[in-house]
Amino acid sequence: DGELLHIELFLRLIDLERDGAVIPAGIFVPMAESLGLASRIDRWVITEVAERLGPALGEARLAINMSSSSLVEEGFLDWLAEYLARHPGLAGRLILEWSEYGAVAHRHQLKDWIERLTPLGVEFSLDHFGKGFSSFAAIRELKLHYLKVDGSFTRSVQENPDDGFFLQVVADIAHGLEMMVIAESVEDPSTWQRLRGLGVDGGRGYHLGRPSDVRA
Repeated sequence: DGELLHIELFLRLIDLERDGAVIPAGIFVPMAESLGLASRIDRWVITEVAERLGPALGEARLAINMSSSSLVEEGFLDWLAEYLARHPGLAGRLILEWSEYGAVAHRHQLKDWIERLTPLGVEFSLDHFGKGFSSFAAIRELKLHYLKVDGSFTRSVQENPDDGFFLQVVADIAHGLEMMVIAESVEDPSTWQRLRGLGVDGGRGYHLGRPSDVRA
């Protein structure tokens, strides 16, 4: 119906020594993970959103992709809870996202995050759902707010009946668990119409909105 559910923030690096070349997160985040720096990046992103980017983006909810390292780092949750208590305006707008694999692998830690931060207004999302073939039994105990279905299902939904059936089942189960389903990679109106018919609540892709550059 045209309603904006939230704005998802994607982290990129600008290489000033290579004529401003853009380095996507898929390149530098794995390197940061291997060097033990990923959780420091997460802290930086959260503080930048609170102090600079958030105020510039109106009142919309803001989704941030988080590293699995932050889930298991001792003291990170305490720091974040205290930081958000000092920035209640951000807490009420924040959506924290993890990949399906990372969230399920560390679901006991994530459950602690959800129980502690949800009362502050924070919401939680699972990204690239469907790639890891996780059971809904594992996801049910987390009490997430959103499932973002991997774009591979979206891209083939019109040609592959199995993917359409998968999306419909995901939507039915997710709604029963009070979660919204968002499809990634929605690039044309016919695909979007098909997804809506299957019960998908929202989408992300060029058909619905192109990314814009917000520099920190």
